[in-house]
Amino acid sequence: MAQEQSAHQGLRRLASGGSLTHQLLYDADCGFCRWTVVQILAWDNRGRRGLEPVAIQSPRGQELLAPIAPADRLKTAHVVAPDGSIRSGGDAVSVVSGVLPGAAPFGLIAKLLPWLVRGGYGLVARNRITISKAVPKARKARADAELARRSAPGTTA
Repeated sequence: MAQEQSAHQGLRRLASGGSLTHQLLYDADCGFCRWTVVQILAWDNRGRRGLEPVAIQSPRGQELLAPIAPADRLKTAHVVAPDGSIRSGGDAVSVVSGVLPGAAPFGLIAKLLPWLVRGGYGLVARNRITISKAVPKARKARADAELARRSAPGTTA
């Protein structure tokens, strides 16, 4: 009965534009961010494809992040779970780790040492423009092609 009810809720969510996957929101103007998302998607491909990339700047990204102040949306990456809950920055690591096959150790670290994960994420996020310069243009171009291939309409910037 519970499984049947859950399946019906999932179908209603899909019919209303929702998703049964976790949506990974990223800054489309950041080359490092796009490259990183594609690395995560490649890991996800080995599993069940539980992540859907969505550019924060896209119409869908803006809709998903409506509860977050517009000025704060581009400060970090975000993950929106199928139930609509949002985790941002370092707090998203445990959620993404729960979706990726074999990533449970990262999730455990994120849960046991959240201050460390948040701090590390924050350091990278604050310096992502500088870090982006170190990502070769060819890798950014491959990342862009993969994001275009994997993204649903209305989810790219």
